[in-house]
Amino acid sequence: MNVTKSNLYNSISKEHNLSLGDLFLFENVAVIQVHEGMHVDIDSLQDCLEILYDFYEKRKKPFSLISNRINKYSIEVLDYPKYSSLFDNICMYGIIGYSSFSEMNISIEKRFSKMKTLTFNTLNEAFTYSNTVAQNKVSIN
Repeated sequence: MNVTKSNLYNSISKEHNLSLGDLFLFENVAVIQVHEGMHVDIDSLQDCLEILYDFYEKRKKPFSLISNRINKYSIEVLDYPKYSSLFDNICMYGIIGYSSFSEMNISIEKRFSKMKTLTFNTLNEAFTYSNTVAQNKVSIN
């Protein structure tokens, strides 16, 4: 489900519409929805990473990051180790997959991630769990 069509939309602190995708910032959780056909790597994520840093890291605010995979796109899995070293305050990374193909890709991605990565079936499930983890400042690494 798209964040803009969910019951979470009214709780957004900030919304950023970037060339890579849409980034929704909540008090304790960030949700990214990458646009169809994009390629995600450390370079294409720069704007997103800077926004996350400014919103959470500068305030020393624990947060969880969710990738809401409503579109199909490619990911440079070799860049995964670089992401986890950028944020001291990230508590967890969650991925919502909506197809068996997406779930297969997620299982491959998990092998490259230094951070514990959890998968979810719905946006609400991912948000509720991720928000609780960040509120309790629990790292699941």
